Amino acid sequence: MRREGRSTDIIRASQRILLTHVKYIVKDPKSLSHVNTREDLINPSPKNPVEGFIKDNIFIRRRGLSNVPFLRALDKIQSNEYMDAIKILIQEADEYTSYNLIHLIEHVLKDIINIIEAMM
Repeated sequence: MRREGRSTDIIRASQRILLTHVKYIVKDPKSLSHVNTREDLINPSPKNPVEGFIKDNIFIRRRGLSNVPFLRALDKIQSNEYMDAIKILIQEADEYTSYNLIHLIEHVLKDIINIIEAMM
């Protein structure tokens, strides 16, 4: 959908996603706040609040790669079926909305905008 990849692409392309609060992983949650690259691990610069995003574990399971919306949308784009790709991405955004995953919704919406711009 775009030339540059995002760290969330790995999450969105996965069959199984487990989202948990960082406080359950490390003693100092800020140490993993806003880590998207190796450089972020070396020179951390927390930008986001640690509290508030994930309160309880969220587990999303999809049956097979053919049921992963992100991958299905990519296939549609490859076939120049842009409207179908947008419909699939809207479904993906709806799924994330049910879990209140605002950050992932934002990335889906950016992809929809990129497709619309490419169609013009």
